[in-house]
Amino acid sequence: MPQEKPNVPKQLRLGRTRNSIERKPPEASGGSGSIRTNFQEINWTPSKLTITIILLCIPYIVAIIVSLAVKNYLIAGVFVGIGFLVVGMYFLLRYLERSDF
Repeated sequence: MPQEKPNVPKQLRLGRTRNSIERKPPEASGGSGSIRTNFQEINWTPSKLTITIILLCIPYIVAIIVSLAVKNYLIAGVFVGIGFLVVGMYFLLRYLERSDF
């Protein structure tokens, strides 16, 4: 097949705008006990981070509310406990990441 020229403006092909074709999606690769990602290259602005956290928490909060609505307190307690565990691990990892040993 002959090489066809893309029908895309030059500035989009060369990566000069935010919607560039050259942008790569996040990827993870591992080996020798470590995980290397390129998530640091994402421009995590406070608004992007807030929207992401809200979208990730909505199904979890709905599950807690539904389990309380049907009077299933054991499942609601398990959900809340898992939530505290996840938040605690997050803050522990942030602390360990920032400290020097």
